[in-house]
Amino acid sequence: MKTTKITTLLVCMLCVLNLYAQRIEETVLKYEYIQQPISPIAGLSSYNFSVVTTYPENNDGLMAQAEKEFQEKLANYPNEVIAAEKAHAERIATYDAEVILAQENFKLETEAFDKLNAIEKLALDEGRPVLRMPSKPGSFRAPLKPTFVEPNTNESITFKPGILADTYLKLEGFEKGTTDALVAVIDMEAFDASKPERKETIKRVYSASSKQYVNQKTYTYETSMSRPTRLILTFNGATIYNDIFEGTGEYTTKVTKTYPNMYQLEKDNVSNILTKINTFINEQHGFVKVPATLIIRAPKNKGDFNDLERAGKLAKRGINPMGSSDGNSELSEAIQIWNTALEESDLYDKKARINSKVTQLIYQNLIEATIYKEDFIKAQDHLILLGEMDLKNSDKRWVESRTAFIQKRLGQ
Repeated sequence: MKTTKITTLLVCMLCVLNLYAQRIEETVLKYEYIQQPISPIAGLSSYNFSVVTTYPENNDGLMAQAEKEFQEKLANYPNEVIAAEKAHAERIATYDAEVILAQENFKLETEAFDKLNAIEKLALDEGRPVLRMPSKPGSFRAPLKPTFVEPNTNESITFKPGILADTYLKLEGFEKGTTDALVAVIDMEAFDASKPERKETIKRVYSASSKQYVNQKTYTYETSMSRPTRLILTFNGATIYNDIFEGTGEYTTKVTKTYPNMYQLEKDNVSNILTKINTFINEQHGFVKVPATLIIRAPKNKGDFNDLERAGKLAKRGINPMGSSDGNSELSEAIQIWNTALEESDLYDKKARINSKVTQLIYQNLIEATIYKEDFIKAQDHLILLGEMDLKNSDKRWVESRTAFIQKRLGQ
């Protein structure tokens, strides 16, 4: 299994706030944490994922079919020439008879026309009969010899299963392999989609030219599509999951502003499903690196808060370690300074060095630091104490957000 060491990234922002008499420096730090799996698998050390689709791996089949049809036409070409020669000879043999027949028909039509009165002649759409002689056969021309035409592959969908799996599927925290491996087979059935249906919507919009609200028509296209995809997960011969993956067996509707490119829609459907399946597998069994941020706060009042300023600097070095240090000792020292300062806390005296605002600041730092250290029980203790203080609504929301963050980390 890959290392689960947390990697800090960078200090990205400094800002200073005025809070009563205290100037507060806020440092926003970005880092990554390892999200624990919902269903960890004991003994898991690697993964082996594969994809099965209805698509060919390449266009060789199309080319082979085109070549086959060409060879069949080429083999039949002599017969086409013989048939053409025969038809030409028959045309020559019957030409004189066709001329005589055309002349006789013209004579009969003319005699019948001449017997009509003036009004009847005017009523005829064709007018006076015209002698139409058959075209005289020329010299024989053989039909064109067949030539090979490459098939159009511009809208031919091909996928190499191995490349599909390597592109979209990976179990975070593990290497690809076969020893004690989580085995996944993703079997994708054929894509089914309806003809896009245009929908009209009328909404009221303000017209700057007419200075009034007018009806405006807008159009969208709705396409229903489905691709049942079965996901099978096994580990050491035991089946963990075997079902049609959620959302793939039913028809879903894709809404677009313009008429959709069905070829692209079908291709994108493959990648979308595989991405969702990969997310699901990793939530269940992987160790996923997730980006996160935290804020370290420190007062900046001319020597009154040297200890808290030092704690802020230590915390930044602890979360974003430099050189040979791993940051553990620096962060631990910062936490100790904050806990010591809390012993002076006086929530009812605004002039106290550790008044309610500075107390809140310290609690927030302790919560951020203990979450970073994954000491969630201690972080929850601090959240309870902070939540019992008289907080502004924005600070109450901060407590709620950090509580929810911890619950998510704990899978609650």
